[in-house]
Amino acid sequence: MPKGSISLLKDLVEPSTYRPARSWDMSAIPSQKGMVMQMCVPEPRVLIIDDDSVTRQVTEAVLAQAGYRVEALADGRQALRWLETRCAAIVITDIFMPDVDGLEIVRLVRRRCPAARVLVMSGGSHVFSQDYLPIAERLGADGTLTKPFRPADLLAAVARLADRDEPSEAVA
Repeated sequence: MPKGSISLLKDLVEPSTYRPARSWDMSAIPSQKGMVMQMCVPEPRVLIIDDDSVTRQVTEAVLAQAGYRVEALADGRQALRWLETRCAAIVITDIFMPDVDGLEIVRLVRRRCPAARVLVMSGGSHVFSQDYLPIAERLGADGTLTKPFRPADLLAAVARLADRDEPSEAVA
């Protein structure tokens, strides 16, 4: 047996007497390149619900590029199934969709995921969309966005919702 192997084995078997003075602060551990590693913070999950494929894909791309974890669904029916088993930190929904509309989605999210933030967007029906956005807020939406919107407006709205402490109170 090579010299020093017994002491090495002994060191591995015997419990260490080292005790840290405080709990580990993982953000201060130096990386191999001498830089400080940052703590991993879970990305907020954003659920997008919109029957318009272009709006859905652009919204998904803008948010994903900004670092959000995104799930995109094509209609309210898919959203109902998705929301049966999980919640998102932020839900972005269109109002005018076939079968299950965005107002029903707002009500469901408020019941199932009370801590979630809800952003309602509309523009599909220019005659009625402005009238429905305030109704969505009364039902518990935390914010509204009129389509078409600029990527900067979307990012600002989502950032406001992500920083909020309390979700909106719905009118009973």
